[in-house]
Amino acid sequence: MIRTADLTVRLRVEPVPSTDSAAADRDANAAARSAAVAQAAGTVRGIATAAGGFQATADGGGSQLTVSLRVPTDQYDAVMAKLTALGDLTARSESSQDVTAQVADVNSRVESMTASVARVRALLAQATTIADVISIESELSVREANLESLQQQQAALAGQVAMSTISLGITAITNDPQSTEPVNQDNGFITGLNAGWAALVGFAGWVGGAFGVLLPFLPLIAGAVLLGWWLLRRTRRRRAAAAATPPASAPATASSAPEAAPAAERVAEPTGAGGS
Repeated sequence: MIRTADLTVRLRVEPVPSTDSAAADRDANAAARSAAVAQAAGTVRGIATAAGGFQATADGGGSQLTVSLRVPTDQYDAVMAKLTALGDLTARSESSQDVTAQVADVNSRVESMTASVARVRALLAQATTIADVISIESELSVREANLESLQQQQAALAGQVAMSTISLGITAITNDPQSTEPVNQDNGFITGLNAGWAALVGFAGWVGGAFGVLLPFLPLIAGAVLLGWWLLRRTRRRRAAAAATPPASAPATASSAPEAAPAAERVAEPTGAGGS
């Protein structure tokens, strides 16, 4: 198992006493940060050495430094705990890689190539002609080179498995003497205003979430609304057309004519009598 880690730690350095010169104050604070980083670097080397490891590389200067450590795999967790306690942990990433199959494959190839080199060397010892010696030596050189390459891969894998790699970034900053916790002086009105604003923001977030949920359904809703509007308009047009058409006149019945004639006769009869 190959284990690697990347850490970033921030050191907080107290500011130096202020003077009348701002430039001198800046230089003094920079020197204090550099001293803090140097002290932390020494502590890191001590941690790695005590765990049976060593510091592989160191890059940077002043208030920033990056250190690469190689520590035994069985001491990895203990070293990580000590490094994270140096200051404020701002970033951390770890990874593990299982190389069991790869190690077994390389070991098998090394054994096979070792046996092959031994066979070629035996043939070289039995060669009787110069041509055979030259040919066998050429083949032996190729196989020995392949064996050496496999052995290097084997050693590299063994080192990666036995020793974990930890990259540590150290940064120092100067504490701001004026960066104190603000005193809460809000009165009832300000507190209520803040609460109302928080409620408004929450409601706006809820409305936005609801709109996001309904957004995929808007085409279906719009289609349904248009269809309903078209059907309603069509119904209204039919009703308007039916209301505008006059009703058909009822035909006169045959029984009404005979009733009118006697009435006319009854009116005419008194006139005739007066004339006589």
